[in-house]
Amino acid sequence: MGRAGPGSEVPWYRGIAFKVSAVTAAVVVATVAVAGFVVLASLHRYGEAVLASRGRYIATTLAQQAVEPILYEDRVALLRLVESFQPGAEGSPGEAAIVAYAEIRDRNGRPLVGIGPIPQEAHPEPPRPGPPAVRDGGGLVFEVRAPVVVKGVAIGGVRVGITRAGVRARERQLALQTGLLLAVAGLAAASLAVLLARRFIRPLRRVIAGARRIGEGGWGTRIHVAARDETGQLAATFNEMSARLKEAFDEVQRTQAQLIQSERLSTLGRFAAHLAHELKNPLTSIKLSMQAMAESGDGCLDAEERELILDDVAHMDEVITSFLAYGRRRPPQPVAVDAAAFLEEVGRRLAARARQSGVAVELDLAPDLGEVALDPEALAEALENVVTNAVQVSERGASVRLSAAPHPEGVRIEVADQGPGMGPEVQAHLFEPFYTTRHGGTGLGLAIAQQVVTDHGGRIEVESAPGAGTVVAIVLPRRGPVAVEEG
Repeated sequence: MGRAGPGSEVPWYRGIAFKVSAVTAAVVVATVAVAGFVVLASLHRYGEAVLASRGRYIATTLAQQAVEPILYEDRVALLRLVESFQPGAEGSPGEAAIVAYAEIRDRNGRPLVGIGPIPQEAHPEPPRPGPPAVRDGGGLVFEVRAPVVVKGVAIGGVRVGITRAGVRARERQLALQTGLLLAVAGLAAASLAVLLARRFIRPLRRVIAGARRIGEGGWGTRIHVAARDETGQLAATFNEMSARLKEAFDEVQRTQAQLIQSERLSTLGRFAAHLAHELKNPLTSIKLSMQAMAESGDGCLDAEERELILDDVAHMDEVITSFLAYGRRRPPQPVAVDAAAFLEEVGRRLAARARQSGVAVELDLAPDLGEVALDPEALAEALENVVTNAVQVSERGASVRLSAAPHPEGVRIEVADQGPGMGPEVQAHLFEPFYTTRHGGTGLGLAIAQQVVTDHGGRIEVESAPGAGTVVAIVLPRRGPVAVEEG
């Protein structure tokens, strides 16, 4: 499972309020449950002891009242005596409610009279003098035996079955009441815990909301917590941190503005220096030609001098065009174009131009390139700069391969030459403005190409090694280009 992000709401079952209320309710329920178990166990033991005591009392009473009827062998009197202990009988004592059965025996252990479902014994034991004895098999009914004694001699015995039914019913009622108490206590504890947790968590939520506002750019956001406990300290610390962040952000903005201004001035200085350098040589050549023309008698230029002046003017035009293209960068105007058709058209145009230098441009386009959102004019210029650079480093008779194939990110375009290649030290500066290894170059062609590709949301890469040629790869996304502000 994933974790909650910084801007997402925490599920209720993961919140502190739920955890605190759940733990509190669990502790309260466990405490009440343990206490209830202890109380029920104590009541059970007490009830067993009372039940056994009442059973001994009934057996002793019955034995005492059976002395005379046994001596006179009066079975009718014995039967009336036993029936008087039958539950619900007229005149029966209160203890009779717990009597399951009762039986009076003679001195040999043979039954004389009895009531209720009396368990039969295969080998009855003769009664012996002594205190009442409890025989408990762990069932719902236990038995108490008492001897009928006259002058220390057992003339008979009494068996009384004591039922636990009433005690068990009361225990079940107590258990039910304890369960209800547990439920009420747990619910009350959970409700109270939720109320308390929400009260204590409210300041934390304010801190979270403040942190989100800071994350959205609301530097200097303050939160108000009136509590004087740890949450109040947390709020105060948060406000102090927020104030410091605002100061730091303002300082960063000021520093950034200064750096941008400094960088602009530096770029402008380098721009002017390179422009002056590129224009100085052809202007000097033109100046010398004009001086020679002025010093000549006829004031005319021969064909060679005119050709030199035209070459210098063309070079200056190329330099100024490149500098303007680099300095007046505009946002791309993307349209959906068929990538294969676009590259085929650009490739044919570049191939015709490369043939003048004795270099062939070969096209290798995959048939399933599809459509790409791009600015045809800007991207054509970028490809022209890359291919022109490849043609310039190629010898006559060599070839430059322009290929394209689908890519997971969109389309991958490659320009591969058979030139001398380059080492890492040259590749590190290849896309820097004004960097060139060719005499007479402006050093802006690849820099402009990189700008165009980056503005389209793509990237440009170089693979090269000395003596192995160079491959310039351009990866373009199929979606629209990234918007770029005019600078």
